[in-house]
This record gives sequence, structure tokens and C-alpha cells, in this order.
Amino acid sequence: MKNWKKYALASASVLALGATLAACGNLTGDNQKSSKSEDGKTVIKMYQIGDKPDNLDTLLENANKIIEEKAGVKLDIQYLGWGDYDKKMNVIISSGESYDIAFANNYVINAQKGAYADLTDLYKKEGKELYEALDPAYIKGNTVNGKIYAVPVAANVASSQNFAFNGPLLEKYGIDISNVTDYASLEPVLKAIKEKDPNVVPFAMNKSYGGPSDDFDYIAVDGLPFVVDLQGDTTKIVDRYTIPRYVENLKTLHKYYEAGYIPKD
Repeated sequence: MKNWKKYALASASVLALGATLAACGNLTGDNQKSSKSEDGKTVIKMYQIGDKPDNLDTLLENANKIIEEKAGVKLDIQYLGWGDYDKKMNVIISSGESYDIAFANNYVINAQKGAYADLTDLYKKEGKELYEALDPAYIKGNTVNGKIYAVPVAANVASSQNFAFNGPLLEKYGIDISNVTDYASLEPVLKAIKEKDPNVVPFAMNKSYGGPSDDFDYIAVDGLPFVVDLQGDTTKIVDRYTIPRYVENLKTLHKYYEAGYIPKD
């Protein structure tokens, strides 16, 4: 464990084909410094995005039984909220804080800055089976300046986009959601909830909301509008604001905002 570099789970690749594990080099800190547990085991520190699970301690306890046996190390996961993650990870990367794994923010940008360790050779040796199991597009999509800084996770290929509803609220007011298929068809449900319980804001949304979901692959970060439209010509990169269905969804959301279905802040 002499040369532990930092690794990061990236949310975007050049082709945006799913989440990826990206190696994170230390810009200013000592990337060979690893913390130790009470029993002398090397502790791998991981930053993850999202809310901390209630049973995280139990999960780690069980996971570490396997990890210690297989790799002789322990895993420690620290959670950072969705709204704070990018800002906090930028500070962590810039300060050279010692850590090992993280859900990568701004993968391409940070890779170009030298924030991630080069995994190219490691892939072909230690990660040979994983490398060969991946679709070549994942390798190409996560290659920056001829080097691979990420371990792609192919799970997003099989992902789906859905609306999540508050079950107890629907049951309380007898609201039917069987006809909801898109943003436009949400209106009767939102209207019914608002009329039956004026104190409830029907459409949960915060200030970091990036816009309506759609069948897009983002080539950089979600904050930039450059996408590959999976329902259109997948050989071109286009501005999402030129895609009619996306514009219509924006208009629909603005209509919901004016109707009080979306938080005013």
C-alpha cells in the first residue's frame, strides 16, 4: 500500500456514458499518507455524494469483513450532500487533502488539471478483467489526452427516468397517477394535491435543480447545455435548448412554477 493514489467516481465522461471510477492524484498533498485503524489496517477513505444511509455503520462493518479478507484494508465512507458536493470536493482537491476514493466531480476538467492519477497502465495489469469486460465506448469516453483516469460503471446504460411520488399523500387524498407519463401529464396530480392540501408544495425541487430530465448524454457537466440527443442523431453534439421537446418541458415547468406547484425560491 505504499503508493496509494486517490481515486474518484466520476459522474460524467467525454461520452457521458455513465458513472465512472476516476483516479485522483494529489495536487499539493502527500498522496502516500494513509490513515490506520486501531488494529493497524490501512483505511481507504472514500467521499460519496448523497445522504448518509441510516445503517451505514452496519453496512461498512459487513463490507469490511470481505474487504479485509480480500485486500487487507478497511473502507471508510464519508457522505457529502448533493448541493454541497462539487464545492467541497473542489476545496478538498485544491488543498491536497489525503483521501483515496471519491465520486468525481467535473471529471474531464479535473483530469486535465492533473487532479487525478493516471490509471492507464494499472488498468491493463491489475484491472485487466474489468478493462476487457467494458464496452470500448466506455474506455474511449473516459480517455482524456490519451490517458485513462477513470473506471467506468456501466450501470447507467440500463437506467430509467421516473417520477417519485409520496405514497401516503396519494393514498390520503385518493389521487390517481396511472396516467402520468411525462411532465405535461403531471398537471392533474399536482393540481389535485395543491387543492386538497394548500400547505403542500406538490413538486419538490431545490435551487440546484438543473432542468427537466431527458434522454441526453452530457459530454461535459450537466450545467453546460451540450448534449447528445439519444432520441435524435447520436453522431452529433447539440445545444439542448434547440431541442423542441426540451423547450416544451421547460415551458411546462414554468407554468407549474407560476401555478404554485414548485417552490418559489
